Amino acid sequence: MVAKETAWTTYWHAANRLDSCIVRPGQQEGDQKAIFGFWREFVKGCPSGGRLLDLATGNGAVALRLVQAAADLGKDVTVNAVDLADIRPESYLTEYSDFANLIAFRGGVDICALPFGDQCFDGAVSQFGFEYAPATSAVAELARVLRSGAPFQLLVHHKEGALVAPNVAQIAEIETLLGSGGLVDCIQQLLAGTSSMDALEGEGRRLLSENNNQLPRITAEIFAAVRQLLTRQDLDLAIRIQGAADMRHRLEAEQERMRQLGHAALSGDEADSLCRLMTDTGLHDVAVQPFHVGSDQALLGWQVTGRR
Repeated sequence: MVAKETAWTTYWHAANRLDSCIVRPGQQEGDQKAIFGFWREFVKGCPSGGRLLDLATGNGAVALRLVQAAADLGKDVTVNAVDLADIRPESYLTEYSDFANLIAFRGGVDICALPFGDQCFDGAVSQFGFEYAPATSAVAELARVLRSGAPFQLLVHHKEGALVAPNVAQIAEIETLLGSGGLVDCIQQLLAGTSSMDALEGEGRRLLSENNNQLPRITAEIFAAVRQLLTRQDLDLAIRIQGAADMRHRLEAEQERMRQLGHAALSGDEADSLCRLMTDTGLHDVAVQPFHVGSDQALLGWQVTGRR
């Protein structure tokens, strides 16, 4: 079992991208435009010279959007961006160095125990991160660190959203890959000398047959990685064996991450319950509504807004 924070650390390090999977294949431009506009509207309501907090920042996508939007609007803001995972966003922001200098990143931070004083932020945001934390503690900390009247804006997973629905099939796919005698076992046994290429090819044929001669995305990526492991002459056996072990670890981490995502996503009743909790905690003007993106207006998540 991969620990929760380890799953996300593995994901952010391996992803080599700013965002988690928040844009859909073939819809990147429209989805990204809608998401940037969402955060730009938030910055409009923040004071120039303000100090903003990005909760569960990942690789810093929202933090970057905040400072970019502020520059577009002629505002001067700084951002503190935290995440429970061991994040290293600076390595993904090299082409945004002017903006990155306005962001202070900090990994290993639980949003239920923020390392900041009371009423020290002029606004707070989170994109697909706040909902992973225990709600009562996370809301209490959000209320504690915001100055009176300061706004907050959250984008959280929707149970029926476009990012949640594919998880069920992908979790099942990974379970098949990791199962006893499955593809990953075949790879490791081949490299260890306890199985043959025939066994690996047989597993490939079986998977093709079960999927109408069209391999699912993750399985296809595994086969591409296997070809590289087996054909590159510059890799000695020890490196290939380690590569197969790393492949298993990444799949286990991705499986855990997807399970967490499904568990964290909110139904309509759960979104309403979160809003009531916020109001009871002393936050004001709390509202929730679905958030749609793209020309097809796909449901991406819930947008939750309010102020201290």
